[in-house]
Amino acid sequence: MTNFIKPAASYMRRGAFSFFLILFSLFISFFCSKSIGEFVISGLSLCKNVIIGSVFPFMILSDYISSALRFDSNSFLGNAFERIFNINKQGISAFIIGIICGFPLGAKSAYDLYKDGRITRDECERLISFSNNTGPAFIVSGIGIAMRNSFLQGIILYFSMVFSAIIVGFFIGRGKKASFSANNYNSRSFNFVDSVKSSASNTLNVCAFIVFFSVITGFMKIIINNDTILAFLYPFIEISNASRALSYNISSPNLSLILTSFAISFSGLSVHMQARSIITDRTISMRQHFIAKLMQGLIAAIITSIIIVL
Repeated sequence: MTNFIKPAASYMRRGAFSFFLILFSLFISFFCSKSIGEFVISGLSLCKNVIIGSVFPFMILSDYISSALRFDSNSFLGNAFERIFNINKQGISAFIIGIICGFPLGAKSAYDLYKDGRITRDECERLISFSNNTGPAFIVSGIGIAMRNSFLQGIILYFSMVFSAIIVGFFIGRGKKASFSANNYNSRSFNFVDSVKSSASNTLNVCAFIVFFSVITGFMKIIINNDTILAFLYPFIEISNASRALSYNISSPNLSLILTSFAISFSGLSVHMQARSIITDRTISMRQHFIAKLMQGLIAAIITSIIIVL
């Protein structure tokens, strides 16, 4: 009897939740359709003006780098990377792509290395956790110069992010061992046509999440209607709105910079889901990614605080 009651109760809970979602969707469709349209347009505008240009070409570039870069046993950078993070030296390409090209390319590159057999699944999960970072163009130009009117602050934010990523990667690699470094992986040549097709599909996935979270943050603004509270909540949701809110709605410049540093390194749920959409193999867990990015955000905020004091 108990074996029947538990599944039935679980089914009823799911049914009630689904019914609530349907009613809620109907409600916002009837009464908030104009607002939803504005939020969607805002998200599409962000994709058109920033995201497509900064993601699509770099996805093609990351495909080429992943297929072209090889690190043999005599590679100084590869050996240093392997010693620090306890990940096969081939993983250095994903880390470089992540801190130069920005999200979600670090995660994509790590996943490509795993599919090629150049790193193990455990190494892939750890590599994704500290390689999926924000690019310098967005941090320095978009946030530092455009939003905060300071090139120096952009550099501080970027340095804090990179250094915090290294610290997190170092600690989650303790007690682990890098996989064998022999050249026994699948040799994958760069195919331009396939790269353009997959990059276009992945870019559309990224834009879809940005539009969705633009609607979420838009409704948050309607419901809460307090710029200071929103400035503290946005970093957990979406990085663009978070950086804008923290730049303009926090009166203390130092606190604003510290919170922005956290937002950039944590990256928000939007970026986490963008990475998940690219990693189609569901045996690869993203749980460690969320925890590691939360740690990275806190460490980056501490590093930024130390720089401000110094």
